Amino acid sequence: MKIFNQLGIILGIWAVGELISSLLSNIITMPGTIIGMIILFLLLQFKIMKEETIKDVADFLLGNMAI
Repeated sequence: MKIFNQLGIILGIWAVGELISSLLSNIITMPGTIIGMIILFLLLQFKIMKEETIKDVADFLLGNMAI
């Protein structure tokens, strides 16, 4: 169940990035995935969200990323 919660957090942040990208498409031409990564970075940097919150899923995704 922990894995699904972590995956839900990551997908939720991605969805927020996509929403911001579509709402501001006339002003900013930046992909939603990039906006989502910036949001995730800011959440982790300002310690709003702890790294342990998404560590297991993030490790899995990074370990299986094709180069």
